[in-house]
Amino acid sequence: MNLNALVIEDEIDLAELFSEAAAHAGFEPHIASNADQARISLLEVLPRLVILDLHLPDMDGMTLATLIRKHPAGQRIPLIAFSGLLSRIE
Repeated sequence: MNLNALVIEDEIDLAELFSEAAAHAGFEPHIASNADQARISLLEVLPRLVILDLHLPDMDGMTLATLIRKHPAGQRIPLIAFSGLLSRIE
């Protein structure tokens, strides 16, 4: 059974952290550092899980999530989205 996870994150430290977590959960992690790589990897890797940063250098993460969901192969893949941005409360 294919237990690939696709980690879409442009910061290498975070990508490695999420990859380690996915591996610990039994997945084989694959990293894409931007939306273009992610779209290619979705078809090549056929992940069972996607971990997605909402702030990518080449596309908004919500837009990418929508594109993933529109593709037949991406309609049933669990998608975990996160943001590393902090807002300041004053």
